[in-house]
This record gives sequence, structure tokens and C-alpha cells, in this order.
Amino acid sequence: VDLVNWRCAVAQYESVYGRLPRQLTVCEIGDRFIEQNWDRLEKIEQVVEQVSLLLFSPQSDTHNPNTNVPNCELLAFVAAHATTLPWKIRTLRRLSPSLAWRLAGGGRKV
Repeated sequence: VDLVNWRCAVAQYESVYGRLPRQLTVCEIGDRFIEQNWDRLEKIEQVVEQVSLLLFSPQSDTHNPNTNVPNCELLAFVAAHATTLPWKIRTLRRLSPSLAWRLAGGGRKV
């Protein structure tokens, strides 16, 4: 769930500012968010830290039921930006299945 929400956050950013290079790390993507004032600095840093821990923490346990609980901060981050997307992007999301798929957390097509 958190990885899908992270992809949603990145897709929202990309829909406004253009595609990010594929090789960027979570921290580098967070730096891009900060450069464009995508949200408050503290909020972006918190979301980036939580996603980094999710991806790279050696203590992650797929059998632990607590790891399946969605990250409320990340959910709030995605929801807040979904409502503030430009009118054009919100309209295109209804007309373009591929944009809707990406904004819903679908991965990039190769």
C-alpha cells in the first residue's frame, strides 16, 4: 500500500513538473519536491524518511501484520496533492486512461 502511495505522489509531481529520471533515489526525488515547493519541507522530509525506511530497513518483516498498515502521513500527502492538482491535470485524469492509471499508482510503461 505504501509503495503504491509513493508512486501516486511521484506521478502527481510528474504530471505537473514532467518526468523524473528513473535512476533517482527516494531522497533525490524528495529534493526535487523541495526545490519545487511541492509541500512543506518538514512534511516532505518525513514522507521521504518513511518511504526510505520501508524500502531499505533490514527489520522489515513481511509476516508482521503491522507492516501492512498504511502510512497515514503518506496517505495524507497523496490525498492533499490530489485535490490541488491543476484543473487541466484533473480533467485529463478523467479522459486519459494512462494518466489515470499512473496517478492511481500504476508503474511506468517501459
